[in-house]
Amino acid sequence: MEIESLAVGIFRTNCYLLHDTQRVWIIDPGDQGEMIRQIISERGWTVQSILLTHGHFDHILAVPYLHRHYPEAEIMIHREDSSALGETAYDTMVSFIRHVDVQLLQHVNDITEFPSPTVLLEDGQLIGGCNLRVLFTPGHSRGSIGFYNEEEGILFSGDTLFYHTIGRTDLPFADYDVLIDSIHKKLLPLNKEVNVYPGHGKVTTIGDELKSNPFLS
Repeated sequence: MEIESLAVGIFRTNCYLLHDTQRVWIIDPGDQGEMIRQIISERGWTVQSILLTHGHFDHILAVPYLHRHYPEAEIMIHREDSSALGETAYDTMVSFIRHVDVQLLQHVNDITEFPSPTVLLEDGQLIGGCNLRVLFTPGHSRGSIGFYNEEEGILFSGDTLFYHTIGRTDLPFADYDVLIDSIHKKLLPLNKEVNVYPGHGKVTTIGDELKSNPFLS
């Protein structure tokens, strides 16, 4: 498996394309769906699934566009963040943005309908084809998860763990103590050589975060 990373949208969210020679799994398509589709078309990949580490708007804005073009691809999110999709999605998104920065509404007003998730993920669930295991890591959101492939030594951590820092906990339904507990119980026990692909910023490793992350000492 190989990984291509795209920084998309106003927050430069990391959208990851996990792929082999024929298939691709899209992780956190936060915006710029047309660009994502163009890359997939150029490579000739078949889209298997759209995987969401959590439901915040900057990680899901391209989901409607991609769903229109790849309607057979499964859309996967943890059940605790499932209100970010489907009939409740727009109201959930607007309510969240009003808590963060109401001026951000100008970037999302043209996206009013989101498809429903096709798979509600659970802790420990294995996603076929890419061998990503779901790690339930609430704290940044109620349904935050990571995607971990032990054989490949890779972790997609969403907005839970970043290079030398952690996810925000000043947001609706976030909790600092829960986030720290999630990291210590689910992420830090992984092999120190595991490469961590976060929702924003650069790649790190579990070992580097154990040594240098000031929130984890």
